[in-house]
Formats: sequence, C-alpha cells, structure tokens
Amino acid sequence: MGLLLQHFLLKCLLFLILPYFLTQCVSSVQRPCLDSERSALLQLKESFILNRSASSYSKADSWKLDGWIGGDCCSWDGVECDDNTGHVIGLDLRSSFLYGSIDSNSTIFQLHHLRRLNLFDNDFNGSEIPSVIGNLSRLSQLDLSYSAFSGQIPNTLANLTELTYLSLSENDFSPSTLSWLGKLSKLTILGVASTNSYGDVLPSLKNLTRLTSLRLSRNQFSSQILFWLGNFTRLTRLDLGVNKFWGLVPESIFTLIKLEFLSLWSNLLNGTYKLKSFLNLRNLKQLQLSGNNFSLLTTTTVMNVTVPKFTILTLASCNLFEFPNFLSGQDELEFLDLSRNKIHGYIPKWIWGLSAQTLGVLHLKENFLTGFRQPAVVPPWTNLRRLDLGSNRLRGNLPILPASIYYYFVSNNFLQGEIPSMICTLSSIIVLDISNNSFSGMIPPCLGNLRT
Repeated sequence: MGLLLQHFLLKCLLFLILPYFLTQCVSSVQRPCLDSERSALLQLKESFILNRSASSYSKADSWKLDGWIGGDCCSWDGVECDDNTGHVIGLDLRSSFLYGSIDSNSTIFQLHHLRRLNLFDNDFNGSEIPSVIGNLSRLSQLDLSYSAFSGQIPNTLANLTELTYLSLSENDFSPSTLSWLGKLSKLTILGVASTNSYGDVLPSLKNLTRLTSLRLSRNQFSSQILFWLGNFTRLTRLDLGVNKFWGLVPESIFTLIKLEFLSLWSNLLNGTYKLKSFLNLRNLKQLQLSGNNFSLLTTTTVMNVTVPKFTILTLASCNLFEFPNFLSGQDELEFLDLSRNKIHGYIPKWIWGLSAQTLGVLHLKENFLTGFRQPAVVPPWTNLRRLDLGSNRLRGNLPILPASIYYYFVSNNFLQGEIPSMICTLSSIIVLDISNNSFSGMIPPCLGNLRT
C-alpha cells in the first residue's frame, strides 16, 4: 500500500513540475534569425568589397548559408540577436576590411531593432552618413570612427536619444556645427575628434553630465572653457586639444578628481597657473598642456605632495624656468616634452635615469641648457627611441645614447671635441642630426655604414 501511494504521489509531482521544465527548456533555446534580416545582412555584405590580404580575416567571412551554422545569422560573427524574438540587435563589423559606399538604400537601415552598431576602421570611400540613420531609434551605441566618411554630419543623429556611446572621430567631414548634441542626454562617451567641426559647441553639452569621456580634439571649436565643466564629475577623459579655445582655464577643472587623461594642448588659453593645481588630480596618467599662451609656476612645495605617475606629460611652451622637481620621482613615463621653455643651466643628473625602463621620447629642444650633469656612461634607457636636444647652448662632448635610439637631434648647440666612434654603435638609428656645432677632428668613417 505504501509503494502504491509513493508511486501515485510521484506521478502527481511530475504532472505539476514537468510543464515548468519544458517551458524552461523551450525558453533557453535561442530563436533563429528572421528571414528578412538574414537577407538584409547578406545584401549588406554583397554591397562591399572585402579589401584585405588573403590571410586577413573579416567578420563578414562567416556570413553565408552553407556550413555548420547554415542560415542562422544569429550565429554569424559580429551579429547579435535577441534570444526571444530573433531580431538582430547588434552588428559589430569593426576592422572588417569593408570597402564601398553606404547610401540611404543600404539594407543596414532595414535592421530596425539595432541597439549596437560598430563600423569602426573600415573604408566607406568618402560616402556621407545617410540621414536615415536617425530612424534607428533603438541605438544605444554607435561607432562610425576611422571609416573614411565625408560630407555633412547629419543632424538626424539627434533622433537617437537612447545613445550612451557615440564616436564619429577621424573622418573627413565637411565643416559642421554640432549644436544638436545636447539632445543626447544619456551619453556617457562622446568622441568627435578630427571631424572638421567648428563653432561654440560647449553650451550644447551643458546637460550631458553623465559623460565619462569627452573627445573634442583637432577641430575648430572656438569659445571659452566654461566653468560648469566642473559639473562633469564622472569624467575620466577630457580632450580639448588642438582647437581655438581661449581665455582662462576655469578653476572647476581642478575639481575633476576622476580624470585620468587631460589635454588642453595647442589652444589659445592664457593666464598663470600653479603646476601643483594640475598635480592635485591624483588619478592623471596623461597630461598635455603644450602650445598655449599660459605660464606654469613650479614651486618647492610640489615635492611635498603625492603626485600622479604619468605615462605622457607634455609641458612645451609653458614658460617654465626650471625642470619641475617632481619629475625625479617619475618611473613610468613614456613621453616627456619640455621643449620651447626658458629652462637655463645644466640638465640634472637624474634626467639620465628617468623612467629607465619605459621612456621612449624625450624632448628638451629650444631651451637655454648649457651642459650635462651625468656620469660618463651610456644612460640606462632600454626603450628610448627619440631624443631632441636641439637649439640649446650645450657645451662639452657629444653624449652617447643606448643602441635603442632611432631619432637623435642635437643640432644648433656648442658641442666640441671629436665625434666619437662609439656613435657607430647606434645600430637602430634612422635620423642623426648633429649639425651646427663646434666639433673638430675627422668624421668617423663608420658613420657611412649607419642606416640613416
């Protein structure tokens, strides 16, 4: 009797839970792509030439009807589908060697459910971005950078109000204004570097306070840098370089404590600032201030603060009168530019061991440097590729560098003595410029064997 009861109860339990498991099994199977969207993708592939070498791989190579994945476009490389509906929601064709034009009839605009579209690093042969892109209203991520687009940037992009990521950088657009950007209030990443854009763009960005990365560099933007940038407290990257921004650097920039990258390079900014104010941004890894009309003040108090560990630091044309003393503790620098300043006297001894394992580029040209405080040995740099000491007042013998050097400039100085034959050990040298000095003696015959 007990066994019969147990058997009955087991059947009842199976009756209750089996539909649940069947439902879960069915729901866990991804629906195949829709015929219409598969056809759109195949037509999209056919509209381009895959401009690559025989050994290069394009994601579109997997877009075909034969093979083990057959006609299920949801299994194709670079294609993402919604598990429940089968609609294509993501298209990632970055660096896929696509060559050809995109127009308003492109089947890419038939994929109305797209949320993510990445066409980075292709060649669309100078075609314009069709205005119908504004109909892809579900897009949250759009990357059209480095893809040889031209023409006007369509203001219909303002319709894509769900965008959190937008990159249009490095295309040859016609001069455009971007006042419509302010409508994209959900943006966290915005890149419009090198897009031939102009005008006073900053007011349109005032409400984009979710931004973590803002790249406006290499354009013709012209305005003051407005104080409310300090409201962008999530910023880790702020790139305003190579524009026509003018006036003072607002104090509010020094409150953006999450910044890891800050570039004000090559603008029309003026004023006088304490270098310490920038060093208080403790998370900075890259700081580019070269090529403005302002002055930086270095003080001994810089030694008493915890400063960032920089990888890139450019302070050219900043009216410096001395080597910033915090540099002696930097051991991760890859690029340092102190050129076109007013630094007088000797190059300090610590320069020659600065970031010994990482430094690749060191620019000290166009100062008033007179000599070297260094040991009479080859400096310990293992990755130095470029050193520029040109147009100073250097005296003494020609310093010899590690064999890793590619570009060595020390012209327009007062260096003396013979050109040492040891210079011929620079086996990787590409450019060697030691002209306009006061060398004497014979030119080492081995110089003719260098790869210059």
